[in-house]
Amino acid sequence: MRKILLLLSILLLFCCSSSDDNNDLEVSKSELLILNSPWKLTHYEVVEITDLNGASVTPSEIQSSLNNSTALRLIIFNDDGTGTTVTEYPGNDPTYGNFTWATPNGNQLEIDQNVSDSFTVNNNELTLTTSNAEHYELGITVKFTVKIYYNKHNI
Repeated sequence: MRKILLLLSILLLFCCSSSDDNNDLEVSKSELLILNSPWKLTHYEVVEITDLNGASVTPSEIQSSLNNSTALRLIIFNDDGTGTTVTEYPGNDPTYGNFTWATPNGNQLEIDQNVSDSFTVNNNELTLTTSNAEHYELGITVKFTVKIYYNKHNI
């Protein structure tokens, strides 16, 4: 009887002591986008103005304008390559939009054919960088590079 218990104990020890291979699996950026949705827009950071087109506006003025919105903005990524945006201003009903998305080379995020220069994502934060952003200043289009920050939004 003791030999059987000893044998079972040894087997149990080997079964439980092996390394957990699931911890070694890497989750793709696409999977992180989906698993951590919805993402809440937290702020913009204007990196540089790439074309003033004769306007007299500074990066901090554009950044301040972008960050002054009181709207709640969420973005949700679905596993079928579609997604939903939700925008809600205080006191108003939310508005919804649909989009398609992909990660063409793993380092860029494409939303409705607009491709970011790069993006990073983890379990808590999504950051997009794009150099084709536009701001309109008195009828003049100013082009700039911007980082857009989102945090995981717990519902």
